[in-house]
Amino acid sequence: MIIGTAPFIAREEHAWETVESYLQDHAKVHPSLVVEIYAELMEQETRPDWVKFTETTAAILKPGLDENSDTRRTVLDIAEEYFKDGDDKAEEFLDKHT
Repeated sequence: MIIGTAPFIAREEHAWETVESYLQDHAKVHPSLVVEIYAELMEQETRPDWVKFTETTAAILKPGLDENSDTRRTVLDIAEEYFKDGDDKAEEFLDKHT
């Protein structure tokens, strides 16, 4: 359901924050699935300027670092996307985990 509504979520700040909160709650139990969903959100045509790499983002992604190599690569790719936009917290995350 989340993936099917990704275009809407990517345009609505409250929806984005709600989904991030939900994903954070499930990241430790289902890290690969959570990273897959987050990657789908990041792949939307437009990502608004208000979407930043936050502590919540880090909490969503960090459990995926201990999964298989594909999931780990996706986590790092997501952080790199934020870093490309000049996000300092994403840079700190990458420095810690690469």
